[in-house]
Amino acid sequence: LVTGPKGADVYLSEEDEPIPAEGYSAKLIQTAAGKKSETPLKAAGGNKLSAPGFKAAKGAKIVVSLVDKTGAKTFATFQTK
Repeated sequence: LVTGPKGADVYLSEEDEPIPAEGYSAKLIQTAAGKKSETPLKAAGGNKLSAPGFKAAKGAKIVVSLVDKTGAKTFATFQTK
């Protein structure tokens, strides 16, 4: 998960090998100050998923939720500073 002033990007890989982002549905789930919000991630070429305009709140918990073509779900959790 990479956040910046223009939004957030997620890069998919397994054992250091890139995984194509096409075919995944994904979203960011942010919990900050007791409030939860969801932002869709869209394939942006190669192994990159992007959420333009996403703003990470300080101290927030951010969950990346991925669902592949078979319906298998994968989650990764991050904590902002």
